[in-house]
Amino acid sequence: MRRSISDGRTELGRIILDPRTVLAQPQWPTGLAEAVAAYRAANPALPAEELLAVPRLAAGYLACSVYPLSEAVDDPAAVTPELEAYGRNRQAAVGELCERLPEAEEVLHGLLHACAPP
Repeated sequence: MRRSISDGRTELGRIILDPRTVLAQPQWPTGLAEAVAAYRAANPALPAEELLAVPRLAAGYLACSVYPLSEAVDDPAAVTPELEAYGRNRQAAVGELCERLPEAEEVLHGLLHACAPP
């Protein structure tokens, strides 16, 4: 099955902007920009504008995805302290991503345009 560019952007955001990273590493916007620049170097045909969407896609994914939190709907006993902590951390990461979205996009924009292919 062939994956679309948007699938790649979503996967990149899920990997780089994992809730643990966003909450534990205050410099995550710079790390995001470096990872996206490396991804673009490996895929030079991708327009910078496509990759600028990575932090917004990651925030949207975190806000809308219900797995594994949905497991508790069918099995309330599945709610463990770890799952509760994960849910709280994911919600906090969404807030952090949304709050710092302009900063992340600015850093990402600067780095992508600095390393634009000729």
